[in-house]
Amino acid sequence: MAEEPKLYQFLRELAENPDMLAKFETDAYKTMTDYGLNAEEKDLVLSGDEERIMQAFGAIPGPGPAPVRYIRVVRIRNIRIRFGV
Repeated sequence: MAEEPKLYQFLRELAENPDMLAKFETDAYKTMTDYGLNAEEKDLVLSGDEERIMQAFGAIPGPGPAPVRYIRVVRIRNIRIRFGV
């Protein structure tokens, strides 16, 4: 099984970990830096562009890794993210 993209791991962690989400809401840039996201991934998250974010980890057609199956949808700030397995 392929490893999940770092961006996907980060967004999933935000959805599942209330402490991390609170840190993100306080200082999004520091939280992303501490997690190890690169500049492009940080820009994607801060853009709030759902389509580009989903494409970045292959959840919708576009460049990136193989698609994942959707199992739930969560909202992080103004971004709706579909998480899969």
